[in-house]
Amino acid sequence: MSRTKLVVGALCVVFIGFTGACAGGSKGPPACPGAGWCASASEAATVAEPSTGTTFTCPIGIRAAVAIESGAQPPAGVPAGARGTLDEKATKAKRNAGDATTCCYVWNEPCPG
Repeated sequence: MSRTKLVVGALCVVFIGFTGACAGGSKGPPACPGAGWCASASEAATVAEPSTGTTFTCPIGIRAAVAIESGAQPPAGVPAGARGTLDEKATKAKRNAGDATTCCYVWNEPCPG
């Protein structure tokens, strides 16, 4: 194995290996980064993971399947397989700008193929 591949592999394990997001990881299919998503706290509540709690009045974790399991469609901009977490930096920036209701998220979604 080349030194470059070893370094890249080690960085993958150190930074994201515990989430199973590295290609070929042992925790299921690889995950691809999704674009950020912002919505009102009430819209985010439709895909909220209840066990993750809230902060800034926003659900901390979101999962598109929450809406699907309840017989609804995920909000626009949330892919069917997406799971995400609150982007505290972006949400705090909204609060500091006077927006008291918008929640922003980052997620990964299953990679195609």
